[in-house]
Amino acid sequence: MDLESKLIMDFQKSVIKREPLQWSGRFSVGIKELDIQHLKLINLLNRLIQVSETNSIHSEIIKSILEEMTTYAQVHFKTEEKLMETYDFPQIREHKKRHLDFQVKTMDLYEELGKNTEQQAGVLYGFLTDWWTHHILQEDMAYKEFFIDKGLR
Repeated sequence: MDLESKLIMDFQKSVIKREPLQWSGRFSVGIKELDIQHLKLINLLNRLIQVSETNSIHSEIIKSILEEMTTYAQVHFKTEEKLMETYDFPQIREHKKRHLDFQVKTMDLYEELGKNTEQQAGVLYGFLTDWWTHHILQEDMAYKEFFIDKGLR
């Protein structure tokens, strides 16, 4: 089973909870600009989850937050990738692929919302929560020491 499938299955077990992510030092990659961006993305995700409790999945506010998150994710990905290119980060290709996978999967899930709203909404929120948690805590942490060794803070 691939990671994406596992993350979605794990979330489906707790889809009713939809608990927001809590920012803590464990999310810090040691680079202020990236930490600020990660915090903003987590806050957008939490807003999305919060308003989904009281709004239809097709509401304009949910669409707006989701669009803001995906647009800001692109800004964040470009920031990370530029740093990786500048400092010749060895796993840049894999990291860029993860970013592209996120964009494609998010768009696919969003398009599916019109077909089976409640079930797909849970899958979408679960995917976003699990993807950002895994991406920051696993994949982004892989560059933490590399960039700190290069003098970035």
